[in-house]
Amino acid sequence: TASPDPVIVNEELTYTITVTNLGPDPVTDAEAVDTLPAGVTLESAISGQGSCVEASGVVTCAIGAMSVGQTVVITIVITPGATGE
Repeated sequence: TASPDPVIVNEELTYTITVTNLGPDPVTDAEAVDTLPAGVTLESAISGQGSCVEASGVVTCAIGAMSVGQTVVITIVITPGATGE
């Protein structure tokens, strides 16, 4: 999900990524990776479990252990510096 939609250049856009372990087994080292579009500035990336880092325009969130059916929400805030999608 993204908000606001559409966003105005140089104003923050917040979007969320939902990661769910659909099974059939628990996982011990879940990870989510999101490549940022060119021309945006990362303001923050926060995971409901674990932590996120950014390098060269790629946000990687190390979530860790997830039981079957567990959901983790990641919130990313960016500022677009140019028009685009």
